[in-house]
Amino acid sequence: MAHTKTQKSKKFLFFWLLWVLATAIGGIILGAFSSGDEDYFSYIFLPGLIIGVAQWVVLRNYISHASWWIVASFLGWFLGIFAPFHAMTTGYFGYMFVLVDTSLMFTSLGVAQWLILRRHTQSAGWWVPVSTISGTVYAAAFLTITSFLHNVNGLLYVINYALSSGASWAGSAAVTGIMLAWLLRSKS
Repeated sequence: MAHTKTQKSKKFLFFWLLWVLATAIGGIILGAFSSGDEDYFSYIFLPGLIIGVAQWVVLRNYISHASWWIVASFLGWFLGIFAPFHAMTTGYFGYMFVLVDTSLMFTSLGVAQWLILRRHTQSAGWWVPVSTISGTVYAAAFLTITSFLHNVNGLLYVINYALSSGASWAGSAAVTGIMLAWLLRSKS
């Protein structure tokens, strides 16, 4: 019995590490494509698509029809961006606003992804609140890390922004990865 428990723990940890790594790589790619401050195209269209593809790379080995994860991630992010996008254009960028705003976007992302997960586990409802929490983790990490980039320009800025994006997405994935490994525990 201890041997089986050890194997399950290793599978859980392996999945979690893959999830965090894939999402972090997606975040780095996303950050490299984004110029940061006023690149609304990248902010609206790329996160759901790039992160969705990165996470699909892991999920395709665990759930059937995993390609729908990409579609759900794209649509969840895209739909979640509208209310916050309007508020962003008013020029208010307070830290609390960004934390709440990002959490709401991640809630939208979580709802869309829940539509995929509910076909694979009865406990999928936990995905939405965990996604909301992961959005708060992402926003806090991103705001903290990027606050040090004010005097950085050129290629160094792009590299730092990409790494900041990767680290922030990894923080988010650390949270969702625990939940997803738990949800899919019977699948492996």
